[in-house]
Amino acid sequence: MRAIFQPSSAPSASIAGTIFIHITVGVLGLGELGLTAALECVRQGYRVRGWSNTLKSVEGIETSAGLSALPDILGDSDILVCMLPQTPQTRGLLNAERLAQMKRGAVFINVSRGSIVDEPALIEALRSGHIAEATLDVFASEPLSPDSALWAMDNVLITPHLASVALPGSAAQQIGENVRRLRSGQELLSRVDPRRGY
Repeated sequence: MRAIFQPSSAPSASIAGTIFIHITVGVLGLGELGLTAALECVRQGYRVRGWSNTLKSVEGIETSAGLSALPDILGDSDILVCMLPQTPQTRGLLNAERLAQMKRGAVFINVSRGSIVDEPALIEALRSGHIAEATLDVFASEPLSPDSALWAMDNVLITPHLASVALPGSAAQQIGENVRRLRSGQELLSRVDPRRGY
């Protein structure tokens, strides 16, 4: 039912130790989770490009920022991973026009928020083959309607919005560390900034 991704422009992708330098992974959103994913792709040998609201300098990742830089990363990525936060600026960011800027035959992965993507435009791009495959963990409306065309598409993998599971041991360590920091007057880890929306 599912095909293995084999981009036409990436002739040498294979298993066990091969460097995937001919496959470009674009990561939209270089926050804590996006940066972790991007660095893991670098570690695996992929060429990685990252895009965020503000420019970051990260060793091994070609970074860019701002709306003017978005078309370039969309058109260059064989695999595009959306890890953006939901903010007024990101809502509807990946509309029909921007999805059309993606490299033909690319794979799209969304593990952030469904509202960032124009779902009808994504369905059309998947039907036409412009986007070869998609893995979707989030949707504009959740749970995904049983009537959604996405359920019947062979080139779509739907996951149950469980991209991350909080393990009690690690969660307790993070909470404990923040309690310690609070008591000692240090800045807390993983703070949400209401002005930024994430």
